[in-house]
Amino acid sequence: MSQRATIYMGLLVAIATMAVIASSGLIRSVRAQGIPPPLPTTYYGVASGAVANSTVFAYVVDGQSQIPCGEGSTILFEDSIVYVAKVSPDSSATPGCGSPGRQVLFKVRGPGEGASRSATQMAGWEVVGAGFVGVEFDIILDDPPTFVRQATAPGLSKTP
Repeated sequence: MSQRATIYMGLLVAIATMAVIASSGLIRSVRAQGIPPPLPTTYYGVASGAVANSTVFAYVVDGQSQIPCGEGSTILFEDSIVYVAKVSPDSSATPGCGSPGRQVLFKVRGPGEGASRSATQMAGWEVVGAGFVGVEFDIILDDPPTFVRQATAPGLSKTP
């Protein structure tokens, strides 16, 4: 048998196996158990104007609304303040969070500060698949701090 015929035979066996599994109801039982929620996207980079040990809040912006969808923190790393924040995707657990076309606004509140400061630019929402590090996006903070109260997504802080 030629190599091409062997490949085609393997594909036919795989297709036939999938058809048997589908007809046996195994796929339906997996769907009934539910699919785990999508993973958050990790954003990271230099946080100009921030101090170490600050809290980073991530808001997903869709039009005029800002929805809290993630948090992170800053550290001192090689003479720079850097941040890492995980931002949730849109799902039943985090409605209105990250999805294509939306922007991510980062706000940073330093230790002992009462208000957060917004980044001067927003990052585009990106889905990062398993095995990838995340999205590099440097932020520059505005001055003075902004006072904004937002709706609360499950499990996140109420006031940045």
